[in-house]
Amino acid sequence: MSPLVATSCRACGGSPLRAFYERRGIPVHSNRLLTTPEAARRESVGDLLLTVCPRCGFIQNACYDSGVHDYRVSYEDSQGHSARFRAFADELLTGLEARHGLASRRVLEIGCGRGDFLVELARRSAGAIGIDPSFRESEVSRAAPKHVRFLAEEYGERHRELPADFVFCRHTLEHIPEPAAFLRMLRANIQKPEAVLYFEVPDAERILREGAFWDIYYEHCSYFTEDALRELFERTGFEVLRLARGFDDQYLLLEARPAVAPSATAGEGESRAGGGVVPLTEHFTRCVAESLDRWAREADRWQQTRSRVALWGSGSKAVGFCSALRSTDEVHCVVDINPSKQGTFQPGAGLPIVSPEALLRYRPDVVVAMNPIYRREIQDELDRLGVRAELLAL
Repeated sequence: MSPLVATSCRACGGSPLRAFYERRGIPVHSNRLLTTPEAARRESVGDLLLTVCPRCGFIQNACYDSGVHDYRVSYEDSQGHSARFRAFADELLTGLEARHGLASRRVLEIGCGRGDFLVELARRSAGAIGIDPSFRESEVSRAAPKHVRFLAEEYGERHRELPADFVFCRHTLEHIPEPAAFLRMLRANIQKPEAVLYFEVPDAERILREGAFWDIYYEHCSYFTEDALRELFERTGFEVLRLARGFDDQYLLLEARPAVAPSATAGEGESRAGGGVVPLTEHFTRCVAESLDRWAREADRWQQTRSRVALWGSGSKAVGFCSALRSTDEVHCVVDINPSKQGTFQPGAGLPIVSPEALLRYRPDVVVAMNPIYRREIQDELDRLGVRAELLAL
């Protein structure tokens, strides 16, 4: 292991940290729209060294450099083209509406992407504002109700006066290298004591238990278990109302509100969250080695049988998967149902990203689903196209 860049925890300030997973020279962007294979292979790379805080259980990339990112240029990470993902979003909104009411609320979404979720929020609320440096006007935003505003910028202290009493932040906190500082700033910005927050992040405990190395990539600099996430919010001035798992237990779903009084964990006292995470990181290290060996054997089988392989899903999981494999020679393409990604090339490996219909030309023998939750959806599409391929999943 190389020396740590960060020597203290960015969530609680604790030290020393324990390193447990390292990758060198991995793409710093997973969802850039790169128009040539050469540009994709030249995509900037960085180093990853995961460390765990034994005190609070927070996991961070100690080598992370936020200065390498530029989300304002050719970036696309929408999952809204999947019926399975849209169903999850609909179920989520129905539950939040039942528990907190949306009709009279003015909502703010931090990290709104191209606006898929915000537009649905707007149809159920009194007003909506979306903030994201990667935002670009699209068919989705052009179809938004008139009481929706989009700001193509990073959220900060200057947004304190935005009218909002329901704050949504989905799959953004894991991209923020200083999560405690961010949440304290957000707490200071919230003007209304009745405000509610909804945050959604990947569940790090699942990643650790499964040895899911494909869920580790440069853009995710912060990782949270259930206890670590709860403690972080309590330390930064919030009361956690509900913390659950969703999307086949892949995500943590947190609902909170501004705390009236400091919680028991808000000070510098002993944490309850870190003790169970360290053994999980040790398990992860063993599990990753076994998983990489298993996929190496699969790749050998593909080579011996001269199998043509396609990946399904060109997002971060595919970048994480390919960057950890010793070779992607047998992989001929990556399928993505998002039209904006089709015709571009995957960062790092330089693989062409194609539509499902393109498989009629590529004729793969094996298709590897980058997320098992979409396996039924993918099989249905293969059947529709008449593509007879072995379907595997991470």
